Amino acid sequence: MQPAEVEHRMRKNPFSLGSGDIPLCDRQTELKSFIRHAQNGQNVLVFGSRRVGKTMLIREVQRYLARQGYIVIFCDLFGVVSIEDISARICRAIFELTHKHEPLHKKAIRALSTFRPNMRPTSDGMGISFSVEKTSSEIGINVLEQTFADLASFLEQSQEKMHIVFDEFQEITEVEKGVQVQGVMRKYIQNMCASFFFVGSRKRILTKMFHNRSKPFFQSTFDYELASLPQQDCISYIKERFQSADKTIHAKEAELIFRLVAGNPYYLQKLCHILFDHVQDRVQDQDEVHAAFNRLLEAEKGYVETTIDSLTPRQRALMNALAMEKTKNIFAQEYMKKHNLGSLGGIQQSLEALSKNDLISKQDDTWQVIDPIIQAWLKEKFFVY
Repeated sequence: MQPAEVEHRMRKNPFSLGSGDIPLCDRQTELKSFIRHAQNGQNVLVFGSRRVGKTMLIREVQRYLARQGYIVIFCDLFGVVSIEDISARICRAIFELTHKHEPLHKKAIRALSTFRPNMRPTSDGMGISFSVEKTSSEIGINVLEQTFADLASFLEQSQEKMHIVFDEFQEITEVEKGVQVQGVMRKYIQNMCASFFFVGSRKRILTKMFHNRSKPFFQSTFDYELASLPQQDCISYIKERFQSADKTIHAKEAELIFRLVAGNPYYLQKLCHILFDHVQDRVQDQDEVHAAFNRLLEAEKGYVETTIDSLTPRQRALMNALAMEKTKNIFAQEYMKKHNLGSLGGIQQSLEALSKNDLISKQDDTWQVIDPIIQAWLKEKFFVY
């Protein structure tokens, strides 16, 4: 490899994949709205399909608020298994953030009586590893009651502007007494002087939680659904980011990137990252984009296979069918026979399960696979079980 080529390849990639200063393509309207709601102490529901950029956007909101003097708490509820687990994660998120502010950390330790923090150096000695230990004798819903009572006391005593995010919020419906959990949270949250953002990827579940009159969180938030990005804005974004690092991509190739990932922000960022690293001064043609897309598919292999392996054979068959051919009517005899989908009852059960897990949806009156990478994998590999 020639020195000039090495220099080209060593240019900093403008398509960041980690946390930090990640460019937000065409999310400025939402960003401004979210910041305004947070500053006004309003509660917000944000939902959208997996990898559509929800967490990235909310992290950016919290970075901005932190610069304005807010205490920002981010609590990830993905995979919670019990009421105690919910309480533990909330306390851990608070301890983890406040330990950087010693006076506030001491207040948090005094206020939060259900768990105490355990901190120890990481194995590389470069950071701190956090865990929490239960100190309360309360169990079940009583632990959550005490945790939120303590949280309310902490917010009142701290006199700080606070913004609290519950990511993957729909997960609390999976634990025992899920409706009671929601009731306890709503009872305390509605009286706290803080802004709460509820973020999730399971549209159907979140819609029931916040739009059903019988549920505790009914009509308690401003609601936002994050959809895929608009084509022209993505094309402009891709061209500008390449140009910012002294490389060139033409509109035709940028449009192909958009179409391959269906405007999904995460995949768009990752595909551009891969492509940027494999070209020199410019993207020569669409073949280079397709080659980068194949690398992306390979990089996502574990995620796709794990997702597909979790399905029943009939669910996989329906996913295969929709990946190969979108349809307005899954129950049409011709479609069922063509894709060997089996009985009407079996299809209905698969449809409900896949919809509940937000793997498929009806968009513009047409049933289709939501995730563009899963769809591409299924079309290429056509999983047969």
